[in-house]
Amino acid sequence: MAAGGIQFRPAAAADVEGIAAVHVRAWQFAYPGIVPETTLRSLTVEARSRIWAQARLGRRPPERPVFVAAADDVIVGMTAGGTPRDRDPPYDAEIYAINIDPAYWRRGIGRGLFLRCAEHLAAIGARSLYLWDFVANLRRGASYESLGGRPLEDRVHHLDMDGVEVPEIAFGWSEIPVPA
Repeated sequence: MAAGGIQFRPAAAADVEGIAAVHVRAWQFAYPGIVPETTLRSLTVEARSRIWAQARLGRRPPERPVFVAAADDVIVGMTAGGTPRDRDPPYDAEIYAINIDPAYWRRGIGRGLFLRCAEHLAAIGARSLYLWDFVANLRRGASYESLGGRPLEDRVHHLDMDGVEVPEIAFGWSEIPVPA
């Protein structure tokens, strides 16, 4: 799938550093005032690369996909999803992360990655989908609602980030949205 010169594809082992760099830049630009500054300063491409190197990119099981968006072979976005991590999941698949390089925001890349991952999860049998986002991240929450997701008001939890509780809310799709 390509749009505006962006290629969407499954992640490969060679994408580790690109994914890590996007993760760090996205968080450091998107979450000041939401996530503690100490957490944001502690994010490094090197540390995230070590984490993503353990993800077996290119050899992941189909039920735990990772996709990237690339512009001229440079990773500008990523998404990961799969089986729910929660003990009592509200739906049968979860999007774990969507991160876009801030230089590429507002170009439909997040939407494209979301739909690519959702389509893959539907193809392997998932019928419904949810994800977590920070309560204070209203910009992205509106994006999820534009994709048909709804905030699950009964699904709010707090993450401990450097001693600060940061609330997250789940957004859910009772039917996975797939491109027509």
